[in-house]
Amino acid sequence: MRAIESAPRFDVCIIGSGPAGAVLGLEMVERGRRVVMLEAGSRWRGWSPFGPKEDAVRNTGAVQYPLAGSRCRSLGGTSNFWSGACPRLHPLDFQRNAYTPDGAAWPITYADLAPYYERAERTLRVHGGALSRYHPPRERDLPFPARGDSASLKEVMGSIGIVVDNAPISIGRRGREGVRVATDLLPGFTKHPAAALVCGAMVEGLLPGSTGNVDAAEVRGTRGERVLVKARVFVLAAGGVETPRLLLLSRSRLHPRGVGNGNGLVGRYFMEHQRVAFEGRVGHAGFTGIGRSHQYYEPFKQRGLGSVILGFAVRGRARERVLRISADIEMWPSADNRVDLAPDLRDRFDLSGLRLSLTLSEKDRESADHARVLIRKIFTDLGASDVVDVTGPDRVPPWLSHHMGTCRMGHDARTSVIDANLRVHESPNLFLLGSAAFVTGGASNPTLTIAALAHRLADCLCSEGSC
Repeated sequence: MRAIESAPRFDVCIIGSGPAGAVLGLEMVERGRRVVMLEAGSRWRGWSPFGPKEDAVRNTGAVQYPLAGSRCRSLGGTSNFWSGACPRLHPLDFQRNAYTPDGAAWPITYADLAPYYERAERTLRVHGGALSRYHPPRERDLPFPARGDSASLKEVMGSIGIVVDNAPISIGRRGREGVRVATDLLPGFTKHPAAALVCGAMVEGLLPGSTGNVDAAEVRGTRGERVLVKARVFVLAAGGVETPRLLLLSRSRLHPRGVGNGNGLVGRYFMEHQRVAFEGRVGHAGFTGIGRSHQYYEPFKQRGLGSVILGFAVRGRARERVLRISADIEMWPSADNRVDLAPDLRDRFDLSGLRLSLTLSEKDRESADHARVLIRKIFTDLGASDVVDVTGPDRVPPWLSHHMGTCRMGHDARTSVIDANLRVHESPNLFLLGSAAFVTGGASNPTLTIAALAHRLADCLCSEGSC
């Protein structure tokens, strides 16, 4: 903790070292700002399916969601076990559609985010080359060429009218799928003399003053020592679960319900991505490859369903290959799906544990049912045999560990937590960065959009003189 005990006031304090915090931190120090990044976990030491597990979690909804195993406290955050998928959200996601909440539309458009998507694709080293017309519009091809050969998969699927693309995927500098923040991005941050990265720094609460500005973050170190970290601007980039949790923990006389929670919205509208998957035998010699299709993304949404992205993967060496077809499905934003504190549970830092209430809506079930019908039809059109549903925790997990929507953005403080520039309505110098800001989740993996929002926030902070 010496790095922050001896330092003068910082320009920016970033809480969280995952993709959101790392992209923003790197941008800010490159622009000459003094930045401290606080990470509650330790440096990543080797691979584990879920990393250091969280504790003190309780499910209260109909879904027994594996929250403890879907996050980690570690340098680089969940990028340590990220698959690297980097699709953009679609323009329709930002427009009013069947899933847009009443009175709480996205306050930004696809056009607003498009230039930042390009920057994020370069930052995350996204491969894929040219994409089909079913993907969101773009000025140029992806910055890096596609990896692998999926020509036979595209040909076979094209014979029944399904357009398959090489999935836009992040490739780290060591050739692994998914940029690893701890090794690929944070070294560029820490080399700057204006940067301070502190691991083992658990933020226990934010301390707002009478004006609403956050004066300091209360931090506890690994030896139990407590330090107040002061900065001109604070950015919470701790994920879609820890971000609302920290706001709720920051209760005081001025903010009895927690910082940013004057209207009781912090933690609500928790969203995830469902996945359904089937496997079947397809008699095509030499049939191989993996890919994804956005062909049904907007048609599903235009029918009042959640959008979907289809995934295709072929395995096996026999003449009859095994084809897996999966569908990633958008979830309905429901106020009843929420993250809250569980004061009777205490975590290993002796802070209030978490309570997650998650129940599938009728729209969620209907969207999944239509995705199953679509997948079965594709197998029928291919003349497949032995088609089985392989969705389940032992085969294909039904959840993608994408936590979204718990502190959504919007123009109206009565229906949102942050504004179009990610600023907390009630706290002028506090910003929330990450998928917690999403109004709707679409069907696209959120990491690229998170990185795009980070680049956009850097521009905002510098242009308006906040830091």
